[in-house]
Amino acid sequence: MLKIYIEGAHTKTWNANIVSKLNGNTDFVLTNNAGNAHIQGGQSVDFAFNGFVAGNPPTCTISLEGQTPSGGNGGTVSHTTQSPNNPAVSSGPLNPVTHAPSHQGGAHGAHMKHDYGEALKLSMLFYYAQRSGRISGTFNPVPWRGDSAVNDGDSGHDLSGGWYDAGDHVKFNLPLSQSVHALVYGFERFMDGYDALGKKDEMFDMLKWPLDYFMKCWIPDQQIYYFQVGDGHQDHAYWGPPENMHMWRPALKLDAGHGGSDVAGGTVAALASAAVIWKQKDAGYSTRLLSAAKSLYDFANTHRGVYTQTVPASKDFYGSDNYRDEMCTAAAELYRATKDAKYLNDAKGFYQADVPWSYNWGDKTVMCQLLLFEITKEAKYRQNVEAFVTSWLPGNGVPYTPCGLVFRNEWGANRYAGNGAFIAVAAAVAGIGGDSYLKWAMTQMNYMLGDNNYHMSYEIGFGNNYPRHPHHRGASFGHELKGGLVGGPGQHDDYVDKQDDYVKNEVACDYNAGFHSAAAGLYHFYVNNRLPPSPPSKC
Repeated sequence: MLKIYIEGAHTKTWNANIVSKLNGNTDFVLTNNAGNAHIQGGQSVDFAFNGFVAGNPPTCTISLEGQTPSGGNGGTVSHTTQSPNNPAVSSGPLNPVTHAPSHQGGAHGAHMKHDYGEALKLSMLFYYAQRSGRISGTFNPVPWRGDSAVNDGDSGHDLSGGWYDAGDHVKFNLPLSQSVHALVYGFERFMDGYDALGKKDEMFDMLKWPLDYFMKCWIPDQQIYYFQVGDGHQDHAYWGPPENMHMWRPALKLDAGHGGSDVAGGTVAALASAAVIWKQKDAGYSTRLLSAAKSLYDFANTHRGVYTQTVPASKDFYGSDNYRDEMCTAAAELYRATKDAKYLNDAKGFYQADVPWSYNWGDKTVMCQLLLFEITKEAKYRQNVEAFVTSWLPGNGVPYTPCGLVFRNEWGANRYAGNGAFIAVAAAVAGIGGDSYLKWAMTQMNYMLGDNNYHMSYEIGFGNNYPRHPHHRGASFGHELKGGLVGGPGQHDDYVDKQDDYVKNEVACDYNAGFHSAAAGLYHFYVNNRLPPSPPSKC
């Protein structure tokens, strides 16, 4: 356990968890996180922390509880802190703490077999690694990323920013909007978990990047909405970091003659839900988000259509065949943001009672049903959500791998499992399913974090055994893509860590989104001492 004394500081940490802040935020107690849990004798362990203070840099004192550094000075090392441009760094490794944290008892009394808080923090790093545009001068916890695609645009209109879709560098707004909405949904309902981790402000910062981009994509006075930047075929022919891209990057758009209520509606849901949480952070920004959401909703509702049908150039990637699920979700989120009954009536009009194949970038039916239950508490919407989750439980039609991962599809199997876990946790928070849903969600999250036949995490950087070769252009040049959730195993738990395997080893914004909010939800239950016992592993 590391103890740090910095006069009048607040901190950011990496590879460690802040256990307590004492004496007016001058004493900080850190412990090794899951990534440093299993340290062998003789190995080094790295903690990184920044202390931010006003005025002249004070003295920083570091002590390692229960250990004596090799210099034999009784376990205390003192450094005079320096300016942020020249941070003080220890001259050598501190002796490691060699026991793993139990995640049991302590402040909350609950138990986590795997540290969902650590998984959540790592996932945030992944989204920072996906940023497009000018990131110099911004908070950047991924130092190997730099400015890229700063000239994205069309006819002089700036379309820089946003997140790259996956291991490539196209910006596809249909899956991106679903990802952002799932992240915002979880952030709103599980914010106390982020707060406990000291990551609430950082999550606001992380989400603002794609939200700013969405508002660039929508030009209300011209009734134009840009839904894609980059050509998938040209992009996939390039293997290199985004900072070195020079290929043609066209921008595809909707207008009055080319509707796309699916991609526009999905974006409305992201903007409107974000407007709700930003009321507490920045009322002016919340107003901007809501204004954009309302006008884009009117556009989507007036010029109805499926974007891959009205703009054929988009049909080769992320095809769509329906917009009712997106428009229902959009209207429900606008009702939550405005309390205007017309939006609730619209949501009920777009509602479908189907049990969907899954929750994913192409089908938000169950999200619409869940939102309508939250708003109305009507039994039929509860029954819809119950029917969906039940359909994913063992023995009800969706296959499972021998070690227990629900296996909806081989292309990004972890994505579907994470999304299912997210819906189950969200339902439990809404009063549906209770501990049984949480326990099922934990089986899926625990599998992805280590309860599998390889005893590895499919999230990069979690623990000591995880993929080193994801299908990701930017990270393929000696960088570690911390927090990325790779596609996952085959139906027989088979998996090989190969960079060229874009089915099992690619990463994507939508792969992480459900997994991320499921981790946030389970951590919320943990910090509130309401997390049920961890189910046993099948392998």
